[in-house]
Amino acid sequence: MTPSTASVEPINRLAVEQLVVRTASGRMLVDIPALDLQPGSSLGISGPSGAGKSTLLYALAGLMPASDGRIQWGTTDLAQLKEASRAAFRAQHMGLIFQDFLLFEELDALANAALPGQFRQRAERERLRANARDHLQRLGIDSDARRVVSFSGGERQRVAVARALAGDPPVVLADEPTASLHRDAADHLIDDLLALVREAQRTLIIVSHDPRVLSRLDRIIELADGRPTDSATVGTTTKEAR
Repeated sequence: MTPSTASVEPINRLAVEQLVVRTASGRMLVDIPALDLQPGSSLGISGPSGAGKSTLLYALAGLMPASDGRIQWGTTDLAQLKEASRAAFRAQHMGLIFQDFLLFEELDALANAALPGQFRQRAERERLRANARDHLQRLGIDSDARRVVSFSGGERQRVAVARALAGDPPVVLADEPTASLHRDAADHLIDDLLALVREAQRTLIIVSHDPRVLSRLDRIIELADGRPTDSATVGTTTKEAR
């Protein structure tokens, strides 16, 4: 096939094969035979505490190195990259959302949401700051009125979502994004997150214990002892994207 006719694999298409993550002592943490995720789709990772959910998410993000196998985003196999190259890929293509927000409380909402711009070229910083302001407004957050220390949990997580999306990443990875929120705040956050992700055809992966969060996603993989359970829908679409 000539270069002019070759198809370009979207960066937000995920293909995992024979992925194993082990501790330094050799103990197996995650063992995923295969996982395929199409661009713009959403995946929930469920299972009991200690099942390997966050370990799998961190491996998919390149935060934790793979011991064996393939983690391919588009044409890039994270399992073959050194730590610095994985970090560069993550900064360019991924937005991360964590349970504990990881915000700087002395800064206002916009300063927090625009922080990824500090790791970009100068020419990109104003665009990223404008994106951060726009996402904060869409999420119902006054961008620079007060410091984050005075925000509720739901407001803080909305700032974290705006920060994750500020760089227009094709991939969004979230680790228990609603675990620290009450029911109404959790439902509203997922509504807004899914709307923002789906309108831009971003690929979304969420680790969650919450059945109401998982029910909103296209597919679910359930882990036990680091492996997919027999009932896990690893290769099957469970519902049409909304």
